[in-house]
Amino acid sequence: MRRLLSSAGIVLTMTALAACTSSVDGAEDAEATPSESTGPAVEKNAEYSTVEDFRDAAVLAGLDCPAWEERTGMTHALAAGDCDDETVLSIFDSAAQRDDQAAALKALSSEPHPLLLGPNWMVNSAPETLDLLQPILGGEVDSEPAPEPETPEVTKKDLKASARVKEKECFGSAGCLITVEPVLDVKSNYLGVDEGGFEVTIEYRGGEDGPIVRTIEVDEGGEYSYREETVSTASSDDKVKVKVTDIHYPYSG
Repeated sequence: MRRLLSSAGIVLTMTALAACTSSVDGAEDAEATPSESTGPAVEKNAEYSTVEDFRDAAVLAGLDCPAWEERTGMTHALAAGDCDDETVLSIFDSAAQRDDQAAALKALSSEPHPLLLGPNWMVNSAPETLDLLQPILGGEVDSEPAPEPETPEVTKKDLKASARVKEKECFGSAGCLITVEPVLDVKSNYLGVDEGGFEVTIEYRGGEDGPIVRTIEVDEGGEYSYREETVSTASSDDKVKVKVTDIHYPYSG
């Protein structure tokens, strides 16, 4: 009887050891096999309500952000911050504000300025950083250069015209003959002087025979050609004035 009891004890002991060993091996296997998820998932093409949330998502996506400093006094962005000297993260109230900020950044450089643009956010960094983040954060890398600024045309309100008296001869009650030349002054600048220049239509006023209409050609450099005009006035007190009535771009496409 004692031998039977001894054999049963041996069997029970071996079974317990096997179970313990199996439990340890399972724990080691579980520890040795990494989880398929290495961290919190980043939602692609998400919108962010705070720039800190956006920063945290970018870090999870692989961005190195060693020296975070939030910016103040932003013009277009709702909030923004610097990760380092070359990476700026921004969030916006709308896509329109995001696009305004992108246009402003591109206008600062004559070279292409790639940006990663998301639904309400932007990453301004080196191209390799944008390529790292885009597959995870989403958005699109915008590499288009800044559009060429449209050249505004000179308008009538940009021009001030006057008459310079070159010669004046009066004949008592018969009035005067006044020789004048036009003076054009562009009050803004000559951005509107594109290829071929433009033409200015003026009227000399104050003569007894009514307005005299003339056309002045302005070249690309802002120089203009003219001819002197003799105006007959009814009195020596009458003054000759010049008014711009039209501007024409005959050479524009």
